[in-house]
Amino acid sequence: MHSDPVQNEYAHLAPWYDRRFSSYVNATVQETMHRLDLTSHGRILDLGCGTGTLIQRLLHLTPETEIVGLDPSAEMLSVARQKLPKSVELLVGSADKIPFPNESFDLVISTNAFHYFRHPSQAIQEIKRVLKPNGNLVITDWCDDYL
Repeated sequence: MHSDPVQNEYAHLAPWYDRRFSSYVNATVQETMHRLDLTSHGRILDLGCGTGTLIQRLLHLTPETEIVGLDPSAEMLSVARQKLPKSVELLVGSADKIPFPNESFDLVISTNAFHYFRHPSQAIQEIKRVLKPNGNLVITDWCDDYL
């Protein structure tokens, strides 16, 4: 199916990911939400958005916020598309080469994804590039299995 073992794994997990990992995902989203300042409604990038659970929670709290999801797994994004409004832009892509112009986002969030990035330092440089001046990065990640 995929030559990348992570993409292959998530292609198989996507249909039941939300049910199988619900407590893990919910704990991560809750911890992340505690660390966000949502008083300013700038543009947000969810890097490694998976099935869109964080985006769903963010939209519930701040429906006027523009949120974009980027994930390497088309299968996970397919699940996200079923849960999210059509107005949410969801793209297949990599943290190593974020497909947006410089200074595109006020906030970049990555939950349970950073340990999968093949080149973490390059991902950080890309995040820095797409963040607006005084933008923020929030990473919540409990794992190191691929790092």
